[in-house]
Amino acid sequence: VIRGWSGQVWLDDLAAIEMFDAFTAALQGRLVGFWFPAPQAAFQIIAAVSPTACDIAGEAFAGTFGDSPGVFVWFTKEGETPKAAKVVAADLNGDGTTRLQFEESVTVDATWLAWDLAYVRLADDTEQAEFTSEQRQRRTVQVVELRV
Repeated sequence: VIRGWSGQVWLDDLAAIEMFDAFTAALQGRLVGFWFPAPQAAFQIIAAVSPTACDIAGEAFAGTFGDSPGVFVWFTKEGETPKAAKVVAADLNGDGTTRLQFEESVTVDATWLAWDLAYVRLADDTEQAEFTSEQRQRRTVQVVELRV
């Protein structure tokens, strides 16, 4: 199953506009991919088990991992630097939670937010932008998942 998303990127100053332009310019060719936090795949961290493992709510991620091993997770928390971690195992705990094991240390706790990362490409080569005020833009982008 291939997923696709459409979303908007808010660019609040000239530096952000130039950085986004440089990013998209580097994506030459239709199959050049990048990592993207899948918006509907957010999950709740229940507890850190060790520096390389945490328990999450639900059991669906174990199936997702089984369908597509090599999944990466994107962790964010206000005031902290975002972190990415490669999942090497996703095991059911038998109590409605799943234990994620990571390739390397990624110290997080229940106050962090997490999404699985999808490897995507731009859906087409056109760009849509709306100037909301001087040096402020809202860009609409569409991406399609690539299987790795």
